[in-house]
Amino acid sequence: MAKTPKEFVAGTLEVIAKIERMQNRLVMNVGEAVLSTCNDVANHAKSGHDDIMAHAGQRYINRTGLLTASISPALESADEKQVTGIVRAGMEYAANVELGTARTRAYPYMIPALEANKQNFRDKLNKAYEKSK
Repeated sequence: MAKTPKEFVAGTLEVIAKIERMQNRLVMNVGEAVLSTCNDVANHAKSGHDDIMAHAGQRYINRTGLLTASISPALESADEKQVTGIVRAGMEYAANVELGTARTRAYPYMIPALEANKQNFRDKLNKAYEKSK
């Protein structure tokens, strides 16, 4: 038996409501995955700044600990279109350590931390999707 227009509209509205609930759960779960991965990246980057450690095949001497202390993760935004997380190193010389300068060699810490967590992030996104169903 065919649905009446009223039944069809009610069914359509129910489907739309389910999709919106899933979308809200997905945004929340992806936001959690992004923030968790940002924390992992920050911790990995910080672990590369012990007092003296082998870093990029050379010795990096962390004299003050300020760069390590300035590394912080954050969830910048989360909505139905985009979820953005960031890991910042707040010292003005952070990029010089990461990339080097004309006078100093690079001692990368952020890029290796990001690379080391790519699969971790993929796994967390898959779990977020599954959890949102």
